[in-house]
Amino acid sequence: MKIKGYDSKEEAEQLKGCMVEVPKFRLPPDNFYINDLIGMDVFEENGRYIGILREVLNTGSNDVFRIIDNRREILFPALKRLIKRVDLRNRRMVVTMPEGLEEAVSIPI
Repeated sequence: MKIKGYDSKEEAEQLKGCMVEVPKFRLPPDNFYINDLIGMDVFEENGRYIGILREVLNTGSNDVFRIIDNRREILFPALKRLIKRVDLRNRRMVVTMPEGLEEAVSIPI
């Protein structure tokens, strides 16, 4: 990435830890971002409702979706192979629930 006015690595290091903002119209099409996902309804491929994506936790290795319904919280690994479809228009995500995950990471609320 090149930032206007910062021509060397040393100059760019001054920006370390700063927030980068990009106007939405300049973002690549057909991509989605964390703020697009918050509030989405999450379903399994078989149509079973899991809950609403309330938060994306940055863990270092991979992000984790905090999905909540009226009885529990599920911490779901945000891995490309588990996310089957993201429908921004209808605010709906379809995922594959790994076997045993629900029991392992469901927290009653």
